[in-house]
Amino acid sequence: MKGHIVVFNKIRKYSVRNAYELIHKYAKNNSGVVVNLDGDDYFSNDKVLSYLAKVYQIFGIDFTYGECLIKKSDSLSNFSLGKNKIYTNVDYPEQIKEAKTFRHFPFLPLHPRTWKVGVFKRLALKNFLIETKWLRYCEDMVIFFPLLENSQLKYKVLKKPLYVYNAGHQFNSVKKWTLDLISEELYIRKNKDKNFHLTNNPKIVFLTYNSLLSLPLVSHLLYLFQLMLLKRNYSNFIFMSRKHHILKQRILAMLAQKKDVIIKTNTITFGHQLHPFDRRLYLDLKVLPKNLKNTTEAYDLMWTLCFCYDVSPMTKEILSKIGIQYLEKVFTS
Repeated sequence: MKGHIVVFNKIRKYSVRNAYELIHKYAKNNSGVVVNLDGDDYFSNDKVLSYLAKVYQIFGIDFTYGECLIKKSDSLSNFSLGKNKIYTNVDYPEQIKEAKTFRHFPFLPLHPRTWKVGVFKRLALKNFLIETKWLRYCEDMVIFFPLLENSQLKYKVLKKPLYVYNAGHQFNSVKKWTLDLISEELYIRKNKDKNFHLTNNPKIVFLTYNSLLSLPLVSHLLYLFQLMLLKRNYSNFIFMSRKHHILKQRILAMLAQKKDVIIKTNTITFGHQLHPFDRRLYLDLKVLPKNLKNTTEAYDLMWTLCFCYDVSPMTKEILSKIGIQYLEKVFTS
């Protein structure tokens, strides 16, 4: 380990605190570059660091992300090298970059993630904390959201595979500490929503799940009927299934255009499908959500909460009982 620094902590500090303290203490050259390599992953070849050095030199950038291969069990999902060039890492849409709404959009920087030392050291300590308590798991978002939101910084999304991400590892934190992780992710994503204000006297539309709208012919007729009622302002109740349907998308688009409309729902089923109603959603759970140990269901909950401007007292009570933390901090009413 000549030329390397190895630190053995007597207490577990987790990734966020480790990153902050180690970089501030040991990275002395502000022009240097930090390369984030997780312990269960590896570089795709032995030229990765020299390639990254050239990228920084040529483009004069402050941080990068991409490109990686995904390893599941003993096989590689090599979809960045296929004929159609479907990349794992992609850039954010222009409207997201212009509005700086990165926190309400799926997190795109996968691996490898790199940044300049000096850029990292300028990040405020509050980004790494929940009040006075260190965040634990989401160091990628803790670092990259403020970097992306800083319009003075330049970045590049790399398309050359440099990294192998071990998605099948048994100690993957998403699998092992799902509810803790989505609690922290929710806090990080909602931390910038404090100054958001609703439109005065909004119209409430009630949205609920109905499995009948998963049936091919029935769903078409019911969505068509609801669309007709909505156009004539005859109803403020909408029933949907999770399944994609073009008429369902038209209903959501129509509602999204009405800026005086807020959506009240009693389900987490739709998750990120409700992104058109970012901060115009109110969650009113009556029963405990099922299968939250399933990663998909847990992230449906996280996205639903992310898009909410508030939740009911019963929702806070139900979710707190199952281990969802920080609800009182992100929903202060």
